[in-house]
Order: sequence, then C-alpha cells, then structure tokens
Amino acid sequence: MLTPELSPPASGSDAAAPSPPIDIDSTGGIEWDRARQMIVARENARAVRGDLTVTADVLTAFYRQKPDGSAEVYRLDAAGRVNIVTPTQTATSDAATYDMVSTQLTLTRAPKGERVKVVSGDGVITADERIDYNRTTRVMVAHGNAIAAQPQQTLKGDVITAHLRENSGGKAGSRGQFQQVDAEGNVDATTPDERIIADRGSYFGDSDTAEFTGSVKIFRDESVLDGCRAEFDLASGFSKLLPCANATGKKARVRGVIVPTPKSS
Repeated sequence: MLTPELSPPASGSDAAAPSPPIDIDSTGGIEWDRARQMIVARENARAVRGDLTVTADVLTAFYRQKPDGSAEVYRLDAAGRVNIVTPTQTATSDAATYDMVSTQLTLTRAPKGERVKVVSGDGVITADERIDYNRTTRVMVAHGNAIAAQPQQTLKGDVITAHLRENSGGKAGSRGQFQQVDAEGNVDATTPDERIIADRGSYFGDSDTAEFTGSVKIFRDESVLDGCRAEFDLASGFSKLLPCANATGKKARVRGVIVPTPKSS
C-alpha cells in the first residue's frame, strides 16, 4: 500500500486537524509522476481517504504544492468499473471525478455502459448521462432519463435534483432518504395507486407529500384526470387536482374520465 502524505496541514493555533492522507493500492502497480504532480494506480486500484473509498480499473490522484512547501491532493479521477462507498451512500459508474476541495463528485456513463447509480439507504437514483453530488450540501443532480425511487414511489424526469437528509443511510423501509426531490421535463411518477404525468414534479419528505404542475394527467386503473396542478398526500392517499387558468385569468374546468372498477367475483 502506498500512503502519500498529501493532505493539507493545519494553519494557525486554532486550525482544525489536518485532513487524513489518501491511501492508494493496486495489483497492477503505481506510477508517481512528480513532474506532472500525479499518481496513477492501475488494475484493481483502490483509494481510501477518511470515510471515502473509491475502487476502479484506473485511479489518478492529482496534487499540488502549497506555499508552505507541503502538498495536497485536490482531485481524484476514476475510470472503469467505478465503485464509491461512504458510510451512507454507494455509487457505481463508468467514470468519476472527485474534487476534494469542493467535495463535488461527478459520475459519468460510457456510451454503452450501465446507468449511473447512487444508493442512499432505501433511496436509489439512476441516470443515463451523469450524476453530480456535493457531499457538503448533500444535493444530487441526475441528468438524462433520471429516476429517483424509494419504497412504493418512483419519480422520473429529464433532470432530477435530490436533497438528501443528514442521516440518509437510515433504517431500511423508511421514507426518509430524500428530504426533497424535484423533477423537470417529461415527468412520470408512480405511487401504489396512481401514475402521474406532468411537466414538473416535487416530492417533500418532511410532509410525505408531492405536487405536479403543467399538463398534469393522473391515471388510476382505467380512469384519467387532466388539470394543471395536482397535490398528493402520500400518507393518507388523499389527492387534489386543480384547473388551469385561461388567457383572461379565469379557471378552466378540470376534466376526467372515471371508469368504475369491476367487482371481483
């Protein structure tokens, strides 16, 4: 195992303790290019820093000199079968870049690769293109046919922005993984009883409610309702559909086709 001491040192008498060093190991060897200030680990490569573990086919750590003569790792790139593990999340992708200063993680998919995926407790977010996640703000943005799923709920959209809870690795079966999830473009959501199509949609974890706006359609069995805004209380099963306003500001009618469910024999 190679343990380059590349963490930023504390400065000043009241400075916080230095960040932990990054430990790098692999089965195919490690290259340390001092001229280009980078370390490359190949084959079954692994990097560990604090509570973050990254494994991949190839790992590249970039570092820079500080004014006091020490060095710090500021970026870690991973390529090929990337797996990232923290105490509360697990992520998989074809490639990844982690900015260690801003704590910004970007996961990307190869042209013919598997969907990018992040698991946080019972919550799962996947995307066709990429997922950006800031470990400090706990905000995740998924791009390209994105899906946010948790028990009995899914929310799909072109772009999904999820705000994760501080304890988002909580107990199995809880609905508390997402504090809020916003979906934009081609929104398609499912609950145990309905399917909702809209332009925009949001889920609010504290109240266990959801709302949808713009060309809203609600499907339940063979019944269909059309409106401009829908509100759902997922805990009680209560929902409300509101009409659109026309050019004069008057509300249009909410429309729907209600098909009775046949009794089971």
